[in-house]
This record gives sequence, C-alpha cells and structure tokens, in this order.
Amino acid sequence: MGPVYEKLGMRAGNIRNMMPFDERVEAYAADITYGTNSEFGFDYLRDNMAVSLDGVVQRGHHYAIVDEVDSILIDEARTPLIISGEPEVAAQTYYDFARVVKVMEGVPYKAPSKIERREDPDVDYTFDEKFKTVSPLPRGIAKIERALKLDNLYDPRNVQLVNHLNQALKAQSLYQRDVDYVIEDGEVKIVDEFTGRIMEGRRWSEGLHQAVEAKEGVKIQEEHVTLATITLQNYFRLYDKLGGMTGTAKTEEKEFVEIYGLHVVEIPTNAPVARDDGNDLIFKTKDEKFQAVVSDIRERYEKGACTCSAPSATRRGGSTISSAAAPAAREIPGSPVSTSPARTISSACSRATGSSRSWIASRFPRASRWKRASSPARSRARRRRSRSRTSSCARTSSSTTTS
Repeated sequence: MGPVYEKLGMRAGNIRNMMPFDERVEAYAADITYGTNSEFGFDYLRDNMAVSLDGVVQRGHHYAIVDEVDSILIDEARTPLIISGEPEVAAQTYYDFARVVKVMEGVPYKAPSKIERREDPDVDYTFDEKFKTVSPLPRGIAKIERALKLDNLYDPRNVQLVNHLNQALKAQSLYQRDVDYVIEDGEVKIVDEFTGRIMEGRRWSEGLHQAVEAKEGVKIQEEHVTLATITLQNYFRLYDKLGGMTGTAKTEEKEFVEIYGLHVVEIPTNAPVARDDGNDLIFKTKDEKFQAVVSDIRERYEKGACTCSAPSATRRGGSTISSAAAPAAREIPGSPVSTSPARTISSACSRATGSSRSWIASRFPRASRWKRASSPARSRARRRRSRSRTSSCARTSSSTTTS
C-alpha cells in the first residue's frame, strides 16, 4: 500500500521486533504506521519508562485500525504485556514445592448450592479450570508444613512461600504439557490458546513459569521483577478512534458495544453463501469427540465422499468439532481408539478414501456396522466401487491444485 499512500501525499512506515531506535522513531513519524499489537504495546510501556522526551517514540494515540479485531480486542483483551527487571534467585524453592505437590491430591472445585451446607472435601486442594484458581485445604497445608519443616505456612514471614505453593498447585493441576505449553531445547514455551502457535520469548508471570519448569524438571530461568505492564484492552482504549475488521465480529457485537463503544456493521457477500453453517457440537470428553469424528468419517465414506480431516478440529455440515488434541498416545479402556486419538483419526482420514471398508471395520470394530461380503461377486463389486471413489478423489485433488 506504500505507493498508493505516496500518490495521496502520505507516507507509511512499519515497526518490527528488535528494530533500531532511530528507525523506530522514523516509522512512528510517518502518517500511517503498521505493526503488531504487542510491538505497539511494548513501545508504549518503554515510552512511560523513558527518563526524557528524547527516548519517546510514539507521538500519540489518534486512530487505530485493527485486523482480526475480535481476536485482539475480545479473545486476547486481558493478555498482559510485561517489561521485567533483574531476576530474583529462588530456584531451589520452586523445586521443593514441585516435589511436594506431586503427591498431593486435588479435585475440581464444586460450588455449593444455597440449601446445602458447605463442607470441604477430604483432599489436599481444589482447583477451578475455568478461572485458573486453586485453593489449598487444611490437609494439604499440613502436608506442606511437614515437608518443608514450617511451624505456620501463613506466618507473615512466609508470605512469599504461600505464593510458591499456589503457583506450584496451578502448574500441577491446571497447565498440561503439549496443551498449554511444550518443552523445546530444555525450555518451557507457552502455546497460544487461540492460535495454537508457540509464543517465543513469552513467559508467565508471578512465578508460574518457574513453577512449570520445576514441575517438568528443566532448568529454571529465574523470576524477573515486573517494571511495567498493560493489557491489550487498556492499551487500545487509549485511542481517540478505534475500528477494525474481521469475518466473525457479529457474534461478539455485545462485547464490542459494552467495552469499547463500537458498533458492528455487517457487509454482505457479493454472491449468496453456499456453505451450510450448522451449530457447534460440544462434547464433555475427548473420547466422545473422537468417537463422533469416527462416526462422521464412516457416514461420509458410505456415501462415497472424499474425507479429509485435521486431528484437532473437524467440520461436519459447517459445524466445528473441536477440543485440545491429546498430547500423547494412551489406552482408552473399552474404546476402539487404542492409540493417540488425534493420530488415529488423522490416519483414518488419510486411508478411508483409498482403502476398502474392511480396514476401518477392523480398526474401529465398535463403530463399524458394515457387513463382510458373503460372496466373491459382492467382493469384486466392492473393490470396483472403492477404485472408482479413489480415482474420483484423485481427480478432485488434482483439479483443486491446478486451480
């Protein structure tokens, strides 16, 4: 768009990660500045930490146009941007708490009803997956005090230890490997819950990242002191005018109006929409979700349709069948899926269109209802139908690639 703006008498610039200070100042001096939300936010924090105006790069907050606006202003609105200072040394403490909480027993928190008397369960702690909170119970506190040889965990002198306990319990019960984070090159790296991408250089605050590192037994990178922080929501509310575009803003219209005072305008397509958007299918467990995926593949195979499915999300009539993919292979008692569900479904998708029905019937005995051919003639007819469908899928794939 640079040449277009130049024709209109304007200049465009862009900011990048690790950009030299002089180039960054020049980019902000342009009439239109492109960049990512995190770069804008961190530049704002650095400007507020500058000791003089010579160290400031942003000129003000006049008008922001945000791409994928619902993802930035709604989904990631409470994501904090943090600038840290010198680290504090407390590595051994994290290892001690990680060792103790591994043998502690926790259960999901259940809110008591108004007519029932609240009673603490006979466990060490409770956790709430929705709000990402944990609550140590008397039995668990006694275990911690015995293991660490403390007279009173909640003594004013042990305030920091209480935070260590809470973070260790969160790491143990609320954060799962290969779902919320991955281990690469001996480091714990956060997985973006919205995009599934690894967030390089990002760390959880308040000691949570160190607690996860202690849980996994990797080298702990010492905790840093927070010097400045702001959420994406609070940053973009600094602008005098705010707008954006996305293909899924209509469902978040209420939040846009209440939080930002923004109204959503729906732009119709230039041609009628051919896609059939069905309702989302929600399942309580991963096993139920993958059983539904297997059933969907079987039904489409019986109809002679080409089946292509990603392991973590599958479309059925426009609906999304989705949940976090299983991190490792495991046995599911009484289930036809005996390896990693994501890997099994991916394998079924790649082989269902090119193999006979007997393969799926043997792989998923409970989910299959097909009858074996009782005569050579029926077997030959079945093979002809299979070859016909395979060639049809190949022609479709070839034409799609060419176009």
